[in-house]
Amino acid sequence: MISSKIGKLLINEGLIDEKQLKEALDSQKITNEKLGSILIKKDYVGEKEFYITLSKQLKIPFIELDSCHIESHVIEILNKKFVTKNLVMPFYKGDTFLKVLMEDPLDINLLDFMKNTTGLDIDVYIGTKSHILCQIEKYYDTSFKEELIHELEKRNKGEESFSTIHINGTSIGTFFNFLVKKAVQMKSSDIHIEPKKRNFIIRFRINGELKRVENLPKSVYDALIQHIKYMCQLDLAEKRVPQDGRYEINTGGNNIDIRISTIPTVYGEKVVFRLLNRDEFIKTKEELGLDKKSLLVYKNMIKRNSGIILISGPTGSGKTTTLYSIIKELDFKNKNITTIEDPVEYKIEHINQMEVNDKIGMTFESGLKALLRQDPDVIMIGEIRNRDTAKIAFKASITGHLVLSTIHTKNTFSTILRLKDMGVDSYLIANGLIGVIAQRLVKEICPKCRITYKNKSFLVGSIKKLYKGMGCDYCNNTGYKGRRGVYEIMPIDNNMKKLINGKFSLDKIKNYAVENGMRTLEKTGLNLLQKGIITLDDFMSLYYSIK
Repeated sequence: MISSKIGKLLINEGLIDEKQLKEALDSQKITNEKLGSILIKKDYVGEKEFYITLSKQLKIPFIELDSCHIESHVIEILNKKFVTKNLVMPFYKGDTFLKVLMEDPLDINLLDFMKNTTGLDIDVYIGTKSHILCQIEKYYDTSFKEELIHELEKRNKGEESFSTIHINGTSIGTFFNFLVKKAVQMKSSDIHIEPKKRNFIIRFRINGELKRVENLPKSVYDALIQHIKYMCQLDLAEKRVPQDGRYEINTGGNNIDIRISTIPTVYGEKVVFRLLNRDEFIKTKEELGLDKKSLLVYKNMIKRNSGIILISGPTGSGKTTTLYSIIKELDFKNKNITTIEDPVEYKIEHINQMEVNDKIGMTFESGLKALLRQDPDVIMIGEIRNRDTAKIAFKASITGHLVLSTIHTKNTFSTILRLKDMGVDSYLIANGLIGVIAQRLVKEICPKCRITYKNKSFLVGSIKKLYKGMGCDYCNNTGYKGRRGVYEIMPIDNNMKKLINGKFSLDKIKNYAVENGMRTLEKTGLNLLQKGIITLDDFMSLYYSIK
């Protein structure tokens, strides 16, 4: 009965149609799930819109807690395990009552249990599942942070030795785990710890942008940095010069490789962690986000036993992820696969990985020459930066080796020009190159708070309706949820070889590639804009990056 009423109300509000309601009700009969969960999962209605409508039907207030501060004595009334399991958030205590935010305000058994346990009357408010979980994470970890600050301050005053600091039975390294856990939950690629005059801030890079997540007293800074340097085997006494290190950690079931970099600033050492989630960094070919036609071209390219495949794009465009994706598809058991990288981004058990070290003369060129004497089947070069590396790579590609590498160019066809400028002979390019994959990363609009608006921009006049994210708990109020690759794949066939070997014309190469089905970065981005996956601003950023 309740499902039917809320369904009709959603139709009256113009949020779903009859067909979508019928489909959801049919699913409910099979799965016994709540109607709201089904509608939200199927993306028929936004999470927030559904709960606001439910609030109207039940005449129970819908609220969000972002603007209020919840006192610690209120948090202590219900433990974290209980509130997480039951999706309940206490936020205010009176003399005889407790106000709670609930996903399901009709759960009578739960309401009775809380009343009997606390001895208080329960005032119920409706909130979204994602908002409640966000508030639980925000407040139920605070006591830990406060205890951490207290312990670090004691260490700074000399009350405890570095090795004996403990928080709830664990070392201060737990704070590092705490930071990494938070960063992984928020899909952050980097953690920045930045000292200021009177405090220090922690920022996460999410979807390519830095977001401040914490502001802590300067009194705990030195102890924290010392411990981080200790874990990463850096020189504890050296604060005047930059240092680099590595660390591996498992948090929340995720295996995280961490690269650390320190630099001296006027207020102390600034530290940056690059986080590589092993479970997410190496993607299958299907997970890259290629359209069906591009995926087929990609599969055909990586089947080859010899030749060179180049991934092009600027720094931070996901080139290394694509390289590792290709490596993942290869035959580890029957091939000798060796890489030379600067640095090794991610350690893979069944391949041989070398790391560039300019201080001792281990460059891409010297490493590549040595590698060719190791009977390799597949060679992965982190980046082609100069003429010598390019020439060695292309010579290897025409002598029975499959070579994979990256190069800094705007798009696929300009890669040919870049190779020529490096001094690679046309016959080597034509006979060695299997294909070029150009790529960018773009932010995806959050599906939970996505709205439409009328297009008034003449730049994409053919598209009548555009999309953007309003910001919600699910996306940490950014309007975005994750990033995806945008690709342009240009295979080299016999006709393309003739164009490369003949009188060179970049326009002829581009026109031939497009006429034979290549989807340009611009066209792929336009398609994502039309489907409501990216915003107009992000499409324009993509557009100008390739011009």
